[in-house]
Amino acid sequence: MAAANLDTNKLAGEFNNIKAITFTALDASAGGEYTVTAGNERIAVLINNTDSSNAENVTIKAPAHPALGKGTAFPDKVVSVAKSTMAVAYIESMRYMDAETGKITIAGSADVEVAVLEI
Repeated sequence: MAAANLDTNKLAGEFNNIKAITFTALDASAGGEYTVTAGNERIAVLINNTDSSNAENVTIKAPAHPALGKGTAFPDKVVSVAKSTMAVAYIESMRYMDAETGKITIAGSADVEVAVLEI
């Protein structure tokens, strides 16, 4: 299956303003991905575990082709999000963006919804 397109609901933050955020469910096998808009972008990824019975693992994947060259990417970042809980991850795009695709990939079950906020 194809990764969920997290670009469709990506939101640019604005100081002193309130905006509604729409979450996108991850694909159970392919996760989700979004396109980095700027090379040194800071991003907040809002993670919502909709499963009321179990915690869910969410992984920010290390890029196959790091933007800063071989050996510069962080390893996969895995976090367990408690049942019916929201979490936030702040991401520095250059560490997790794949240089060939310009995308950052997030893996998790279909019980996980994600929203991307460009800071």
